[in-house]
Amino acid sequence: QKPKVAVRMALPDGGAAGNKATVIFNACKGEKHHTVKGFKQLTRRLKTSFNVRENKDGVDPAALSGGQIAVFGGPREKFKKAEIDAIKGFLESGNSVVIMLGEGGEGKYG
Repeated sequence: QKPKVAVRMALPDGGAAGNKATVIFNACKGEKHHTVKGFKQLTRRLKTSFNVRENKDGVDPAALSGGQIAVFGGPREKFKKAEIDAIKGFLESGNSVVIMLGEGGEGKYG
């Protein structure tokens, strides 16, 4: 039986109508979990309160722009320095990042 996980996120503006935060699920690093595999139910539930989009174009400032939360669901490819810098800039702008990793690193995860 799968463990039940409660997800509680606060909107940056307190939840004003028409001003939803955007959650970006990344699928550009060979992620084990993304919007249609692994996070399908979570994505459906988040869509009631958040804008949800999937990024397949790479990790760079343009791909992360407009988002407040970036999710990496088990990346299987290593991050390049430019990608780490983009994530760091995203965090420094006051946004949030969730990176889920498996035991053994990128090469063994999957």
